[in-house]
Amino acid sequence: MSDLPAHITCQPLNHLAIPGTHNSFTYSISQSSALFSDTPGYEFFSNLPSIFGGMIVHNWAVTQDLSIRDQLEAGIRYLDFRVGFDGKEYILVHGQCAKPVEDELRVVAKFVEEYPREVILIDCNHCYEFKTDELIRDFESLVLRILDPLLIPPRDEVPSLDDIWKTNQRVFLFLNLPRPDPVLPDRIWPSHRIRSPWPEKTTGTELITFLNKHYGKYSRESDRFFVHQGVLTPDQTYVFLNPSGSVRDMAREAGSAFLNWLAADERLAGSNGVNITLLDFAVSEFPDYVSTVLALNHRTWPDKS
Repeated sequence: MSDLPAHITCQPLNHLAIPGTHNSFTYSISQSSALFSDTPGYEFFSNLPSIFGGMIVHNWAVTQDLSIRDQLEAGIRYLDFRVGFDGKEYILVHGQCAKPVEDELRVVAKFVEEYPREVILIDCNHCYEFKTDELIRDFESLVLRILDPLLIPPRDEVPSLDDIWKTNQRVFLFLNLPRPDPVLPDRIWPSHRIRSPWPEKTTGTELITFLNKHYGKYSRESDRFFVHQGVLTPDQTYVFLNPSGSVRDMAREAGSAFLNWLAADERLAGSNGVNITLLDFAVSEFPDYVSTVLALNHRTWPDKS
């Protein structure tokens, strides 16, 4: 993003095409990782011997195979986080437990300190077992302790890269939790400032139909970010009928369809176009993904010099 020309970096960030990943943290989940309560059929799987439950859930829990650092190095700028409290600490979860949130936030902080013109969006859009206001405030305090100097505070209008570069702030963090008494200074963006319609489809054809309904003439609020999800989702029946299957099998179909959709001549960024995108196994399975997304910016605002 730091290499974009000046006639693009002056655009509001929610008008730019920004590459992201789906369940960005799941690379660290293994078959032996503890199950978490967010998984469908949690009670069933938790009653199985741990080795069997983990083997089955693992195939559907992992959607990325590169670390957060490697994703950022490859050009990913939007990170999709699911946060849970396990009774002791805040961890990243998708059916099974991944790394502590603190570890991955420190990775992001180190990256933007090393690359000070890069801007990262972290979307904590699913939060589990936050049963008290105290837990919410404690989590906010954790975020501020690690990222506070880097966090971009919420504002009425979405800033441009040029606006952001005038400050020392480089990270947006969205949090999908009620915050009746936010920790001050408030540096966290509310979840309603980013929309991410879930396709909930099982075939590439259905996915493209869904994406077309949320592109172009689809109404977008000027003060919000928008996510186009290039993912397919197995339902519970599919998982039970395909115990040896995995998200990767579906990701290949979804990613191929999504990249073709993004590369279409009529596809643009802009106020009603593509903003944030996300994909499963984004870098390893689709090495052209980041460049395909960023190319939308140049297509939308061609250099006329």
